[in-house]
Amino acid sequence: MADHKLRIVAIISVKQESREQLLTVFKTLVEETRKEEGNISYVLTNDVSDQNTFVFVEEWRSQEDINKHMASAHFVAFQGQIKDHLTGAPQVKILNQVF
Repeated sequence: MADHKLRIVAIISVKQESREQLLTVFKTLVEETRKEEGNISYVLTNDVSDQNTFVFVEEWRSQEDINKHMASAHFVAFQGQIKDHLTGAPQVKILNQVF
């Protein structure tokens, strides 16, 4: 049977002056999300050429689990905490494995 797990890549660029403050916010999101049923992997990475660009690399069991995550209290709080600190809209790609 095919692997139906979904992956997400979310790129977030933050204002230089907000970077340190947001590290705590990011850490809380990662810790809480890893506890969610349906989350397989949730990793925050940093662009080596731009310290203010962060990339979430996620793996989920299903779209339903992603939907629950996006409605979770910790994700909604995260969105509110970062909104004034971004340099642009986050780029989010939901990916389905081909091979």
